[in-house]
Amino acid sequence: DDSSKPIPELDGIDTDEALSRLQGNSQLYLRLLRNVSHSQGNFMQEFDAALEAGDWELTHRLAHTLKGVAGNIGAHRLHQACSVLEEQSIAHQVEQGQRDTVAAELSLVLNSLAKLDQEIVNAGEDQGDTDTLSDVLKELAQQLNDFDTSALNTVETHRGLFIAGTSDEQFAQLERALADFDMAGAGEVAARMLAALEDTGKS
Repeated sequence: DDSSKPIPELDGIDTDEALSRLQGNSQLYLRLLRNVSHSQGNFMQEFDAALEAGDWELTHRLAHTLKGVAGNIGAHRLHQACSVLEEQSIAHQVEQGQRDTVAAELSLVLNSLAKLDQEIVNAGEDQGDTDTLSDVLKELAQQLNDFDTSALNTVETHRGLFIAGTSDEQFAQLERALADFDMAGAGEVAARMLAALEDTGKS
C-alpha cells in the first residue's frame, strides 16, 4: 500500500507531526515534499529581485506562500522565519539578518528534500513498472475520451506509478487539466505521456 510508505528522517522538517495532520497518508505527504523543491527552489532569487525592485506586494506574497508551504510539510523553523519575513515585508523594512535566516532554513530543507528524492530513487520503487503504467495510461486515455469522470480516480489510485514513471511537468499538466475538468486537454497530456513511455521502452 503506497499510502503508508515510511518517510525517512529529514533535517529541518518534523515529518511525524506533518504526517499525523495528513492522517498518515505518506503518499500525499511525499507529493507535498517533492512539490516544494519545484515550487520554492528559486525563492531566494525571486525574493531578492522583488526586494531590489522595491515590490513590497511581491515580497509579501512570496514570504506568505513559503510560510504556508513550510507549515504544510512541518518545517517549523522555516515557517517561523517566513512569518517574521512576511511581517517585515508588510512594514516595508526587510532586515538582511532575517532574509539570511530564511535562506539558511530553506537551504536546509531543500537539501533534505534532495536527499529524500535520492533515497526514493535508490529504493527503486515503482520504477520497472512501465507495463503497468502503459496499461493505466491507455485506460485513462479511454476514460478521458469518453468524458468519464472516473479518470480522476484512476489518476488518484495510481499516483505513485505516475510520479515514478512520468515527468513532473507532464504530471502537473495532467493534474491541472483534470482540476479544470478539461478532459480533452488531459487526454492530450495522457497521449504524450504514453508516447514518451513507449519511446523509453524502445531505447
